[in-house]
Amino acid sequence: MGVFIAVAAILILMNAMFFYLLKGAAKRLAGFSKQNMLHEANIYDELLENKDLELKALIKKLETEKARLAELEAAASAPGAGGASRPGSTNVFALLRGRYMDKDFTEGYQALRNGFGVDKAGAVETVRRAERREAAREISGENAARALLESVPLETRYRLALLERDEALEVLLSAVTDGSAGSAAKRELVEGYMKNEPGDVIDFFNYLEYRAFADSPELVVRTGNPEEDARSYGQGVVTQYDPDVCEGIYVIAGGRMHDFSIKSREIGG
Repeated sequence: MGVFIAVAAILILMNAMFFYLLKGAAKRLAGFSKQNMLHEANIYDELLENKDLELKALIKKLETEKARLAELEAAASAPGAGGASRPGSTNVFALLRGRYMDKDFTEGYQALRNGFGVDKAGAVETVRRAERREAAREISGENAARALLESVPLETRYRLALLERDEALEVLLSAVTDGSAGSAAKRELVEGYMKNEPGDVIDFFNYLEYRAFADSPELVVRTGNPEEDARSYGQGVVTQYDPDVCEGIYVIAGGRMHDFSIKSREIGG
């Protein structure tokens, strides 16, 4: 019985000590929270005070500038300072000195236009003849790439993609080596890709799309005139507006650019 009473007394004492410690911790935590809140409030007050000072300085600066502009307006409307005063508000900013356009620019630009004088239609015809000679001299990849793309449907392409790279390209190579018209150019495309490019068969068909686009016989005329009429250059020509072109044109054909233009960056300094 005595042992039970002793144990009960110890438990009561431990609970009392735990409650006392917990109460003290709660008081200290409340004190820390209050102190932190006061610190944050002081920082906020300082920020408000700084913003108020900045606002007052800005208002003072605006009032000073307003008074200066009023003086300029009064001076502009005074007798002998530019004629009789006119009713209504005056644009005081027109009285301030500023940087103006070079007066010789328009004359120089007109001389440039007169001296440059590109025959646009003639330039396009020159490019067209050059591209014809280029196509006759080299093997054109456009027909082969386009024909190869049209002969292999999407379903077959994805089936080839399930094979290993070299195996898929070998299957494709054997399919194009049939002795038909254009088979030599197709074989050259496949063999060149197998030798020089690391991509898989899907990358190969993306490469064909690029070749068909880059080697297209269509001529693209880039011009600084947004209303340029493509029909003035004949068939197989599209026009694109380029704000960087000041005079002349440049023509994109066969993956090459033929420049007959002067760009704004070349005369802008």
